[in-house]
Amino acid sequence: VFRHMTARVRFVGIRSEVMYRRIGVNNVTITMADGHGLMVPGRFVWHNGANACAYVADGLALATLGTVNGGAEMIPATAAGRTLGSYYVLQEGSMEGYDPFETVSEEAGEITLKMNIEADLWYLSGDSGEPTFYTRKRWENQEVTIETTTGGVMRPGYEYVVNITFNNESIILQGLQKGWEDGGVH
Repeated sequence: VFRHMTARVRFVGIRSEVMYRRIGVNNVTITMADGHGLMVPGRFVWHNGANACAYVADGLALATLGTVNGGAEMIPATAAGRTLGSYYVLQEGSMEGYDPFETVSEEAGEITLKMNIEADLWYLSGDSGEPTFYTRKRWENQEVTIETTTGGVMRPGYEYVVNITFNNESIILQGLQKGWEDGGVH
């Protein structure tokens, strides 16, 4: 059985309906603020469980996170938006050497992430929707709180989604915890 060894923080760009056929968005960049508390494993060690074995994260170190670059493709005019990029991390306070087969009881908690976001905004002209560059916007020190059932700690096998909804020249952030079902179980 495949198990994820980290959590995934996924950023999704969404254009609000007021922007459809009027303003396009692309070249979105997301940079986590200092003190983000996101960690990467220094190594993986073999864990012998009672009924199964697996590698687990060990030697957690503060992550040097690059900038998520959403690329030149315009964010579509759909409610689903487009994935801009992801980090594969654990969180400061995560248990090193955790037992991946342990049944974890659900516990309410919160995770707060702070980031800087930039994006290009384009006027979409006429029926053709031909883009004309308008401006590059920057939103600094943006916070999103994610309600969790993992006790406020990022756990391997879970996905923490940050929806960034562009609303003309402002943004709205929404954080969601999801099961990370593609590629394995948790």
